[in-house]
Amino acid sequence: MSDDAANRRKRKTSGSGRLDGCSAIYGSGALRHTDYLVPHILVIRHARRTTDKNLFVSLINAMTVNEAIRRANAILPGRPEPDEQIDPRWQALIAVGEFIHTEPEAVWRFVERWGKHANDDLRMAIATCLLEHLLEYHFALLFPRVEQQVSRSKRFADTFSHCWKSGQSRMPRNAARFDRLLKQRYKLTRR
Repeated sequence: MSDDAANRRKRKTSGSGRLDGCSAIYGSGALRHTDYLVPHILVIRHARRTTDKNLFVSLINAMTVNEAIRRANAILPGRPEPDEQIDPRWQALIAVGEFIHTEPEAVWRFVERWGKHANDDLRMAIATCLLEHLLEYHFALLFPRVEQQVSRSKRFADTFSHCWKSGQSRMPRNAARFDRLLKQRYKLTRR
């Protein structure tokens, strides 16, 4: 990943050091990576009281994957916010990402659609907030589909190239497949 891409990823998702995808931690007392959501969903900045955090978590749990996807689709593709500001598009993707464990198929369909978009900032968000975490938890299920999309679309190949290995994708066999696909991606985009 280029220095520019790594810096953009950091600015859009966190104020702290190394990131795990879209894990945004905005100061002490803040919630994990969903403390900022699309403004019309819910905004809790630095929730300091336990009741605020519990309210937030219960509202997230009440949202369905279809509602999170519908809300994200409503604001995408959108335009990037200035670097110093929270980007509501990224936050909408974080909300969709809350369903990676329980609804990987629905999240995959969303990734498949938006991972080919012309906007490079949106593709970066799809990669870091969704795709890399899908591969982290559902590698065997989804990696063959990722391979297929990478071979079909230069833009999806670019999206994949912004993913970091974690979880299941770091297992030796999976990591080797991941690395081979990255090499293939570079061959495809040099044409």
